[in-house]
Amino acid sequence: MILKELKAEIYKLYRSQLFLVGYVGLIAFALLWVLMFEELRFTIGKRSADLIGEDFASLQNGVLFSMFTFFSAFYLLFPIFTANIAGRQISGEAKDGTLRFVLVRPTSRVKIFFAKAITSWLYVALLMFFYQILTLALGTSLFGYGPLFVYPNFTDIPMTEPFVLELGAATVRILLAGQLAVVGLMVVGSFSILLSVMFDHPLVAVIGSITGYLISYIFQINPMFEDWHPYLLTDPMDFWVPVFALEPGYSDMSNGLWKSIAYIVVFQGLALYAFVRKDVTS
Repeated sequence: MILKELKAEIYKLYRSQLFLVGYVGLIAFALLWVLMFEELRFTIGKRSADLIGEDFASLQNGVLFSMFTFFSAFYLLFPIFTANIAGRQISGEAKDGTLRFVLVRPTSRVKIFFAKAITSWLYVALLMFFYQILTLALGTSLFGYGPLFVYPNFTDIPMTEPFVLELGAATVRILLAGQLAVVGLMVVGSFSILLSVMFDHPLVAVIGSITGYLISYIFQINPMFEDWHPYLLTDPMDFWVPVFALEPGYSDMSNGLWKSIAYIVVFQGLALYAFVRKDVTS
């Protein structure tokens, strides 16, 4: 069991200055979206809302606000926060000179490695849950609550015409999508941990993994490189998007889920192999 090591890693992260960075950043991002959504809610989707015979104003509510901000934060902020935490797990201690003292203790490197990896995963999962509760509470208090209006051209949700999800179903799907998205984010996290083992300076691991994500994402959204898409780091990361479809295609999501898991296993496996053999001199 690695409970002792896991408890120690969680405590170290909690006491570090990094712990609050993600939370403060997400709060600021949500408040910024409040200002943008105030303008957007009256300018987008009106024609589609008319087509389904629903009152447009009631559909531009806090649930839609939470969904908007969730998609934006997933692509813009969460990969950065994930890389920042995961990329410092090992190289951060190596830079500070504390990794040597940790490794000389009678604890296997395998336990230490998995304790650090699980701590990164737990941090991202809690950060995601916090953000979704924050945006649901903030959105419904400012814009009211009601059914979720989903319309064409909104991200890559599969649909042929606009539709409405009732409040309860919409809330469950938002929370479910968030925790599934954590698996996609840990593709970046696992890559960042690999770089954290390879390099002794955390900035190299963090910037390297963020750069890798951004390059992959740019190629992913560029139709010129469509043949490359199946091989890109970002290709399976948003496998959870069909959760918001009228009839979720769970079989389609499973392909992206397993591909994400495969990336995680490969990156974590390489990182573990390198960490076990790592010669720590700092």
